[in-house]
Amino acid sequence: AMLKEGGRERAAVAVIVADAHYERSRALLAMDRAADALVSAEAACAAFPENANFQTGRGSALLQLKRYADAAAAFQTALVADPDHPLAPKLLDLALNAR
Repeated sequence: AMLKEGGRERAAVAVIVADAHYERSRALLAMDRAADALVSAEAACAAFPENANFQTGRGSALLQLKRYADAAAAFQTALVADPDHPLAPKLLDLALNAR
């Protein structure tokens, strides 16, 4: 029973850490620190690659860095995870049409 409890605790901590990376990424992006934001967003995505918000955050950083193809791929991953994501479709459109 102890072992199972420890696993659940580790999983909960992983979610908290990934959320912290995501929130840090959003804050850095708001300060026009896209390269730093990308590092945090990628840490969140490494833990939970199927999280649409994390992928959208990663895509947003890539978009600011003018890495349009990578940004589009992140937004597409977000939409696979959550087809009804409120931001990913608009951001995907921006990434695909950016030059």
